[in-house]
Amino acid sequence: MKETVPDTVEVALPLTKRQKRSKEDRDARRKKALVEVLDNISAAREFVSGMNFVDFLSDRKTKYAVIMCLTIIGKRMRFIPPAERKQIADVPWRSILATIRIASQQEWGVVERLIWETLEDDLPALKRAVEKLAKEMGASKNQIV
Repeated sequence: MKETVPDTVEVALPLTKRQKRSKEDRDARRKKALVEVLDNISAAREFVSGMNFVDFLSDRKTKYAVIMCLTIIGKRMRFIPPAERKQIADVPWRSILATIRIASQQEWGVVERLIWETLEDDLPALKRAVEKLAKEMGASKNQIV
């Protein structure tokens, strides 16, 4: 018996920048990003728990761990559209994201003070805002892959 070969073969290729993702795909990515932001906020705060600024400066491992958390937060926040961020006005989004960008580039000196202030002052507000967005979207911890 002779086999027939189809004229075309469908192959699932990754999307190019010009192709649009489905709304479901975008929502799933945003939910996952929100959960990862919350996880990294908690981790960063946990790493510095019980520390003061001098302790933080002298603990190289903690600084690197916190910078990694901030870097992940910054990258995941790109999945949250500015329109959604504007809905929560009490969070200094620009300040937080600028500090995270600087921290991820590991520019030392004054930056360590900015990192500490972000940890102490801004991350709690960011956490509340992201928790609100996550709740609105129905994101849950089990969505981290």
